[in-house]
Amino acid sequence: SIDSLETEFTRPDGSTFTAQCRIAHAKYYSFGVILIWMNDTTERKKFEETLARERDTAEFQSYYKGNMLKNLSAKMLSGYIVGSYAEEIEGGDFIFREMNSQALEILNSSGGLEGKRYRDVFPAPAQAIIDTINNVYLTGESRRIEVYWDYLDKHLRMVIFKTGKNEIVLLLNDITEQKKAELVLKETEARARQSEKVRDIGQMAGGIAHDLNNKLMGISSYLSLIDLKLSNPGIRKYTTGIHDIIKQSSDLIENVLTFARKIDMQKEDFSIHSVLKTAVAEFMSVHSGSIRSTAHYSAKDYMVHGDRGLIQKAFAAILANAGDAIDENGSVSITTENTETEKDSFLSLNAPEKSKKFILVKIRDTGKGIEKENLPRIFDPFFTTKPVGRGQGLGLSTVFGAIQSHSGLIRVESSEGEGSEFSIYLPCL
Repeated sequence: SIDSLETEFTRPDGSTFTAQCRIAHAKYYSFGVILIWMNDTTERKKFEETLARERDTAEFQSYYKGNMLKNLSAKMLSGYIVGSYAEEIEGGDFIFREMNSQALEILNSSGGLEGKRYRDVFPAPAQAIIDTINNVYLTGESRRIEVYWDYLDKHLRMVIFKTGKNEIVLLLNDITEQKKAELVLKETEARARQSEKVRDIGQMAGGIAHDLNNKLMGISSYLSLIDLKLSNPGIRKYTTGIHDIIKQSSDLIENVLTFARKIDMQKEDFSIHSVLKTAVAEFMSVHSGSIRSTAHYSAKDYMVHGDRGLIQKAFAAILANAGDAIDENGSVSITTENTETEKDSFLSLNAPEKSKKFILVKIRDTGKGIEKENLPRIFDPFFTTKPVGRGQGLGLSTVFGAIQSHSGLIRVESSEGEGSEFSIYLPCL
């Protein structure tokens, strides 16, 4: 490697400039590569010539030589760290020697790292980085890694080279925002597929539901005529049972129509807080002995326009799902807050353009959670993990349809054994 080489270069337009170079040989996988750092020193050379005429002292020459690499690395876009590998330390370690301002910013450091060991500077070092530095030192081959460093709460992309006997060079970039954007894009694509699936199945289900509803009304009418002519109480109890079954079937059909968005909504301005309080009260009247509930209604703008009853059914379905997920002595928490498309990356990519301000309702339970393989399917119509006879598989698909019919959004986060959190976004007035 060449630590310092200064020479003159010619640009395509014929003009010349002087540059200070640092050259190092390294391996990138199976390829041999040459790393070259260049810094335009034309202005510095002019200044040095002027300075030399006035004061040609060893002190000034030493100062500029010592700062050459710092000036060079400051021009780079990536974080740049040069250090020494400390083999004598158990497990190996990395000692910082030089770095540019970009590296300090990525490491959330104000400086003063020179001469310090990696493990001493960071109390919770990313082991993957140490392991990779060890590997590069032992094999001489460069490595490219992406790592999430929880101590910094950042995703980093790094290329690590060995450029001397004990010298290790790290080039690093903060890709946290890129990772967040990739996650949001992945969720957006999943939502688009879900919406298309719901629309196609909804069109079919809506037509079938209307036909079934007409048949049930016919059966109910005939039963009513039979009731008028019955005088035997023993037989009447059977017709009453049939009426109950028809009512349950009608409720199921109403759910299908809600999912298919083929019902007439009774729209009005109403308070989300009022609807939540009613839904929670009904839920706790059933589960008060085994489930605790907490509520924090922090949203200042809580009025929305839509079908109050439909939204209340959606909240009730989510709470019922939470009740089924909690075995015993669990809890449910409900919170509200206001958010805007400019402040929420999920909203900025998914919300309708005309809607800017939203009320965000979060319903979290401490239940058994949702298995990873089932999470993408929970809003699918007729999908259920409940035993036969319990649940019709329409609860959460109905919620999805109800929220979308109000230009809203819904997402769920869950880990098996750690509960679930539903986030419902609704445009507020």
